[in-house]
Amino acid sequence: AVVSTQSTGDGIKIIFLALSTSVSELFFLVFFWSIAIIFFGSLIHYSEGSQNPAFDSIPRSAWWVVVTMSSVGYGDCVPKTTVGKLIGSLCIMSCMLVLALPMTVIISKVTRTYHAYIQRENRLELRRQMREGREHDQLEENTVV
Repeated sequence: AVVSTQSTGDGIKIIFLALSTSVSELFFLVFFWSIAIIFFGSLIHYSEGSQNPAFDSIPRSAWWVVVTMSSVGYGDCVPKTTVGKLIGSLCIMSCMLVLALPMTVIISKVTRTYHAYIQRENRLELRRQMREGREHDQLEENTVV
């Protein structure tokens, strides 16, 4: 809906403006995702690695964390032990919190940027109409005389 009243170029410009003002939130998001990938990847590797070949290395376990945290869930790596399933549940729940906090701020900034952009466009359009109105009035004065 952001792009519906403006051209696609304007919509992209609005999103990039909002993202450029959200650098700290994006850093927060990437930082905590990285911490969660290392933490849960190590945790699931040490709890499942000896019993489940899908988690035989920390990088493969980190892959599972990325897939799980992004809600993709390919199913190529699945914890089989109770402890592994508990770790998977904690991973999913913690990811919801890590995503929810910065995303609400980022979406709020996109909305604010959109409304500021629309107000600026409306002011420019009003000025253009006023300028055209003055030019029209001057033409009428010149033709009447």
